[in-house]
Parts: sequence; structure tokens; C-alpha cells
Amino acid sequence: MTSPCWALSLSFPIASGGYWLPLDYSKHGPAIDAIFMGVFWLTMVVFVIVEVLIVYFMIKYRRRPDRAKAFFTHGHTKLEMIWTLVPAAIFLLLAMWSKQVWDDYRYSPVANDPRLYHIMVIGEQFKWNVIYPGPDGKLGRYLIYPKPTDLTWPKLPSDVSYTFPPVPGPAYLPEEKAIAEITKYVQQVNPLGKDFDDPDGKDDLWQDALAHPLELPKGRPVEITLGSKDVIHDMFLPNFRVKLDAVPGLAGKVYVTATHSSAEFENQTRRMYSLDEVVQTVRGGKQLQVVINEKTPEANKDRTGFRYKKAGRRGATIVRDGGLITWDPDPENPGKRVAESITEQLKEIGVTQIEAFVPKYWDMVCEQLCGAQHYTMANKVTVLEPDEFARKYPEAARATTVVMK
Repeated sequence: MTSPCWALSLSFPIASGGYWLPLDYSKHGPAIDAIFMGVFWLTMVVFVIVEVLIVYFMIKYRRRPDRAKAFFTHGHTKLEMIWTLVPAAIFLLLAMWSKQVWDDYRYSPVANDPRLYHIMVIGEQFKWNVIYPGPDGKLGRYLIYPKPTDLTWPKLPSDVSYTFPPVPGPAYLPEEKAIAEITKYVQQVNPLGKDFDDPDGKDDLWQDALAHPLELPKGRPVEITLGSKDVIHDMFLPNFRVKLDAVPGLAGKVYVTATHSSAEFENQTRRMYSLDEVVQTVRGGKQLQVVINEKTPEANKDRTGFRYKKAGRRGATIVRDGGLITWDPDPENPGKRVAESITEQLKEIGVTQIEAFVPKYWDMVCEQLCGAQHYTMANKVTVLEPDEFARKYPEAARATTVVMK
């Protein structure tokens, strides 16, 4: 949708500066920001005018000995109609504007885009599970758990060795025992309630869903199907203007198209760092990701070229390609930080500088108070360039439908 120019112009100095609204990296974000800033400036102007008038009338009509007492008046009918109809018209325009932006956000036209990519996110206390489709581009069914009244046990894949009790299904057991067996099955075999009999989900990337960051393709529309395993959660991606409740038993959908990739930011910081610069950089709260390749000028790396290792044929690995250098405490060297330990070991083998960059990712958090450990419910969001995304997720480029029951 096209936002009013005045709203966009007023929002630009604040939204783009990063000191109020978080910077936006989504295609639909500017329309949402325009509504926010439009309402803000409208209410701010009205607030200032009203406060100025209040102060003015307090001074102008303050009590004086030579002034007669106030008298009651019924009011001015035309003025009352004006200050009633004008706000009503403003609210109506705001409602129509908001409705159009909301529809583009929740029921986006990109739902029919043949390039649409599908990702599933399942919330549980206190983490996010991210599931990607396999090469067929289709997602299977999830959050389908056996019930104590089921007459048969769920079907298991051939590569899973798990034995149910010797009865046809949970309904043939006492209720307490049936619940205990179902709980055991969910914890050990199927924590996300995957339907193993669904052919669309045979090749899904779901086993390590907790370890998956949310990775989006730059410039390609993505449909995120959101579900919850336990209580109500609220998926919030502030830099992509995405916010949606995850409600148990319901499947929510939201659409997002990322406009910038992580590599665009990372390439600006990718260079050779001296070991002193490494320590200074990570001490300031950043992380550095190590790059080891055929162009790395140092000779003290193993023959595969993917890691620096200590001297000796069986020297321990100091840092690998893609490894993170942080300011976290080093569990293997109490009293030291990871950056200090790594740089000291690199100096011992003669390394003076390494190639690295500051990794760029955004936040995915839960905006719903879902329990005592709510603050730990976070994940990373990265945006990949189209060619990098295609190599990592070689799915069929067609729209698919996610079914959740």
C-alpha cells in the first residue's frame, strides 16, 4: 500500500535514526511505521495545543477582585458539533488506513506468489523450534499428539526403535498409564507431534529444530506458520515488524519479506584483525567470527585449512573456520575470557592476525509472559542472500500449504 507522504516524511528522522523505533528491514515495515508516526504526531500536536490553551485560559480568566463571578452557560451548539465530528472523521480515516495496512500484513497478496517459501515456528517453554521443508518444498503436519482415548498407537518411522506397550492403543490402558506412555513417547521420540505418516513431511528439517536459527531469504516472501506446544507465546521480530501470538490448537500465519541480508553488514566488518584488535573488539560487546580459507596467510593451521591448532601432530584445535570469539568466561581456563585464551594460544604458534567479521543477526523474542524463564525464550534471525539460501535449502520454488490440526 502507499502511505501518505506527510506520515513518511515525519517518521523518517526518528525511524531511520535507530534511537526510537528499531531499524526496519522488511518490505511491509514502512507502512506500519507510517501509522505509528502518523498517530504519534497527530496526538502530539493536539496534546500541545490543548495544554497551551489550558494554561492560557487559566491565566486569562484567573480570579480577580474586580471581576464578576462566573455564570453557567449551556454552551455553543456549533462548536460542540465541530469538536465531535472532527475527531470522529479523524478516527474513521485512521481506522480505514489501519485496516488496509493490517490486511496487507496478515493477509498479504504475497500468499499467492509462486516464490513463497514456508517456514514453521513452534513455541514451547522456553524456546522456539524452527522447521524447514526439505527438497520438495512442503511442510508436513505437526503438533498432533496421541490421546488416551485413541484406539491405535501412532505410526513410527522405520529408523526409530521404540516399543509401545503390547496393546493396540492407549485406550486399552488405564488412563494414568496411558498418559504416562504418551508422555514418554513425546519426550523420547516425538516432541513436536510430527505426523510420521504424512508424505509431505518425510524430508523436513525438524530433528534439530531447537538449534535452528530463523533464516530468511533476502527479497523472497516467506510465510511463517506459528503454533504452540504448551501455553500462549508471542513471536516478536522487532526489526521485521512481525508480531503474532502462538495459541495452542491454532495455526497462525504471518508474511514477511526481508530487504537486507546479514552478509551486507558482515562484509563491512570483514578484514584482517590483529590479535590485540580481536580482544578490543569483543571486549566492547561484539562477537567475531573466524574465517580460515586458502587465502589465509598464516601457516599454522591444519592441512585441511579449516582450523588453527596447537603445535604438534595431534595438537588440539584452537579455533575453527566459522568459530565465534566472544568475551564470555572460558570454562577451560577459569579467570580468563574466551578471546584472551584464543589469542594467547594463537600467539604461541606464531599467528599475529586473523581474518574475521562481526556476525549480523536480529532478535526473535517472546512478548508474552509465559513463565518464570520467559526472558530466555529468544532466537537469532539471519537473512541469507538468494544464492546462499538456495544452496542451504534447495526446495522446490512453489507455494505449499501447511496443515495443522
